[in-house]
Amino acid sequence: MELNSELKFIDNDGSGITSLVKVCVPNYQIVLESQSMVKEFKPDLESEYNKMLNGLKEVYTIIENGDKSRLEVYYELPIEWLAEMEPGWMKAVDMIKELAEILVIKAIYPGKTGN
Repeated sequence: MELNSELKFIDNDGSGITSLVKVCVPNYQIVLESQSMVKEFKPDLESEYNKMLNGLKEVYTIIENGDKSRLEVYYELPIEWLAEMEPGWMKAVDMIKELAEILVIKAIYPGKTGN
């Protein structure tokens, strides 16, 4: 992941968002800035959603505390989107947690995946 590279978060139906990487400090922090909504795999630059989304920040920071790590997520989000976005966020957090646990197991026990 490089500074100012574009990330695309798009579902199977072609809906999603694009963001630019504004900060990337490996093993510490990633800051993304939303650029546009995507609809049917194409930028949707004219929608009201896009106008609200453009320029909003997402900040992901890993905080080390002894033998534990905490992922802090800061996300600028219009309040009217909260109810719609929250279930997806909770699913994403669960997936991140699962991946982190698998990585720890691989680091401690090379060749084992925890399954």
